[in-house]
Amino acid sequence: MQGVMKRTLLTLLTISLILPFAGAVNAAQNMVAGHIRAVKVEGTAWQIIAGSGSKERLKEGDFIRQGNAVETAANSKALLLFENGSTINLQPSTKFSIEEFLIDPFDAKKVDYQKIKSEPSTSVTKVSVDDGTILFDMPKLHTAQGSRFDMSNPVGTAGIRGTAGYLSDKSMGVTEGQVQFSNQNGQTQNFNAGQSTGFSPNGSFTTPPPNSEQNMNDAKQNSQSVGNNIPTNAFEGAPPRSSQGPSQAADSLTPEQKETLEQAAEKGEEALVEAVSQLAKESPEAAAAIAAAATELTPGAAVPIATAATLSAPEAAVAIAQSVAQVAPQQSQAIAAAVISAAPNADTAAINNAAQQGADQGTSSQSQTQGDGGGGST
Repeated sequence: MQGVMKRTLLTLLTISLILPFAGAVNAAQNMVAGHIRAVKVEGTAWQIIAGSGSKERLKEGDFIRQGNAVETAANSKALLLFENGSTINLQPSTKFSIEEFLIDPFDAKKVDYQKIKSEPSTSVTKVSVDDGTILFDMPKLHTAQGSRFDMSNPVGTAGIRGTAGYLSDKSMGVTEGQVQFSNQNGQTQNFNAGQSTGFSPNGSFTTPPPNSEQNMNDAKQNSQSVGNNIPTNAFEGAPPRSSQGPSQAADSLTPEQKETLEQAAEKGEEALVEAVSQLAKESPEAAAAIAAAATELTPGAAVPIATAATLSAPEAAVAIAQSVAQVAPQQSQAIAAAVISAAPNADTAAINNAAQQGADQGTSSQSQTQGDGGGGST
């Protein structure tokens, strides 16, 4: 009897440990790339494109792609707003990298980012201060649901769960809440509001440098005034996103639309592009799904398909760029260029961002399929 009770208790304990982990895994699988926007730029700043390392001049209102970096010039600043309500204020001569920003989809239009107190949806963020100083201010995060916000610098990582302060390549300070910092030597220390620390070149905790007090004051002032720099409709015009994979694009089409595309694909690329043009003209609200479904049938025709759909439904240009790039991520740059050419009055930055986001989603989906055995040989 005692053995049965022990096994039962062990089973219950195992289930209690597994369920939260399973929930966190499912939440991560349902997340999409979150939006990040430069809501204020003083002086000169750039967005550094991942992979190529090329720089684009950063302007107020620009959306920043996950994986890219932002750099400010001397005497320049840039205020970034993350869709979970967190803000990062880059100080002069700072390089800041956004390694990951994922969030459970929600309607950002219903959120007042000027007064936000807690994040609107579960999110996972990894960023780093490669050089310089940032001031951070963020709402309460849903840590119980798996939210986390990790900031790194050259010597360690700060785990932030809803607080304010500053982080530089040489020091850190907390003005509100608590931060847990783990250095590269394996040492971990908690810092509460009003505390700061310096970092030695090898990552050890040291006496705060002389500029720490000024950074702390700047962080306090930033928290008090940051809401004044956030527009009412903070994410208006953001690139559209979808939690569904590219293989589900055809599911939103009518049986007639699916049949038209399939029959056209059998006749060749020219017939398929013509079918996309006609269907998008008849149903502009479905233009993105039509283009994605057609690209799935003939991936090599991604660029002419995107062009045809955009010419027929220019109002859907941003959505088309994302949906087609999600199916053909390797062609994302060419797809963005084609959509921009077909819709010259559309928002160029939004189209580029959408294509990159679609490519990120498509690449992630392909990697997951291969990891599940979809890409293996038999």
